[in-house]
Amino acid sequence: MNAFRIMTTLAILVGALAVPLPASAAPVPQAALIVSVDATASCASAQFDISIEGGTAPYALVVDFGDGETLIDDNGTTPTVVHHTYSASGSYAWSVTATSGELSGQAGGTLVIGPSVTLNSDPFPPLLPLVEGGVTVTLTAEVTGGAEPYTYAWTLDGASASTSDPASPTASATYSAGGKHTAGAVVTDACGLTAEDTLVIVVDDPLAEGCHPTAQWIADAVNTLFPQQSEQLYTCEDIYNYFTGGLTGSQLGFGQMRHAYSLAETIPDLTWEEILDWKLDGSGWGLLTQLDRIDKALDEVGIVELIERVATGENSVADIRAAARVAVRYETDFAGALDLLAAGAGNGELGQIYRAAQELGVDPVVVAGYEDMGVRAVELEQAARVAERLGTDWTAVLEAHAAGESWGSIRKGDESATQSQGNGQGNGQGQGSQPDEPKGNQIQEQVNVRVAEQLAAKYGLTSEQVLSIYTGICGQDWGCVRTTLREQHSEHGKGKDE
Repeated sequence: MNAFRIMTTLAILVGALAVPLPASAAPVPQAALIVSVDATASCASAQFDISIEGGTAPYALVVDFGDGETLIDDNGTTPTVVHHTYSASGSYAWSVTATSGELSGQAGGTLVIGPSVTLNSDPFPPLLPLVEGGVTVTLTAEVTGGAEPYTYAWTLDGASASTSDPASPTASATYSAGGKHTAGAVVTDACGLTAEDTLVIVVDDPLAEGCHPTAQWIADAVNTLFPQQSEQLYTCEDIYNYFTGGLTGSQLGFGQMRHAYSLAETIPDLTWEEILDWKLDGSGWGLLTQLDRIDKALDEVGIVELIERVATGENSVADIRAAARVAVRYETDFAGALDLLAAGAGNGELGQIYRAAQELGVDPVVVAGYEDMGVRAVELEQAARVAERLGTDWTAVLEAHAAGESWGSIRKGDESATQSQGNGQGNGQGQGSQPDEPKGNQIQEQVNVRVAEQLAAKYGLTSEQVLSIYTGICGQDWGCVRTTLREQHSEHGKGKDE
């Protein structure tokens, strides 16, 4: 029997409450549970060996097997072993979450059960010209996983003759008529687990009459994109059926189908069908071309992701365009710019936020937080210029201005301004402007709370959990917090999709 082993450890920092720190205190790292899981499988039976470091037993355990079934144990110990039987072949994204008091940790991975099969052909793609009344194709079932030996059950619809053997991964089929035919193979491994795949075979009869020549040209052109940029092979009749309304219920012009093919040649990450759907959904070719240009200007995002953002309503094309401009101009994080837009920043002010952030040497999310509190980016830049002249901290200058001091009096270095001189580096740890009464930057503290609330709402956490990351492992760096949360969110989503 084949066994599949996955060893993964993923510690996620959640659940630790934020502890307010004095302005002069160093950040205190927050603890987290370390969950380690050794996942193995034999046939359909899986075993999860779980160990936990940190916290105090008993632990609250939640084991998600990835097939819709979940085990919940409120009195878990460590190490512990959990068994599970899967009902069918497949890839299952599992996760184990452990909680002890306010501490939590998680591990996850993917377990492959049974075989998987991909049907291939010779020639490939299976677009076959009918010659002298017949054409033959050889089919191969390529199997991975599962337990040998395998058996094969073939379905060769439309074939006038065929050969196959239950013990052989290959079969052949002969066709004597043009059209689309389906070949299929069901593979069963030694454990009785099955997998199947199908392949559409297109037989082209050059002597057939009655199909529009433009439809034939489009079918031939799109078929050259298969399988990377075409989801299937097309006959002339398929394309003509689209032309007469078989796809949309109303006539679809040949020109639109040809233009979709032309765009597919220049946008390799999209299929012909995806490009055509973009147009049919009501979006113009111009917007798609814009997204393609943005994709080429950015390294961290692809056009498929950009289209999904627009299609789901997560971002508008205008938002994506604005975020891309600042990402390129300020060599910054495109996803972070989109986060600021989603949090309420306008397209027009996004550039001001990034310009101010660059001058202040802070994360743009901090500037946006100040703007939420009524402090404009131009005021932050003014505070930075005055602070540089006085050799002090810009947050202290801003605090003095917020307390009623004019920019002129602060520049002159009068008593209240000099008493507000800070000891930070632009991170909100300056001293207050009140004589003989040092205090933390109250505006910055409010900004931190506002930013934590926004990130908590985006990632499904509490503001206390976000602040604990800010004051803990990220050392009061909001850029680090955003990156950490985005990576954790991405890993969690990847585990579900794998």
